[in-house]
Amino acid sequence: MYPMVTNRTGTDVPEGQKIQLFKNFRSRKQVLDFTNLIFENIMGEKLGEIEYNTEEYLNLGAEYEENEQNLLPEIDIIDTMPKISGTSDNNMSKISGTSDNNDRY
Repeated sequence: MYPMVTNRTGTDVPEGQKIQLFKNFRSRKQVLDFTNLIFENIMGEKLGEIEYNTEEYLNLGAEYEENEQNLLPEIDIIDTMPKISGTSDNNMSKISGTSDNNDRY
């Protein structure tokens, strides 16, 4: 059974029930920033039962050498819904925030 994550903080959290996993030692800053952006926009009281804010952010836990490459995260959306007749495969570009020219956040 998995523990429930809630917005309880400080003295109202029974000892041993809230674990903050805010240090990430495996991902680079670009991945963590992007993950925080997504979580901040989708998590709230109704979804996740927590307000995802700077106290909950994932933070860089390891130091990496500076890299001159343009390391930007991306999301691959896999559509598992059956195709509706008369629609094109290019409908993803109509979703807000996506484009055919691979613009990044």
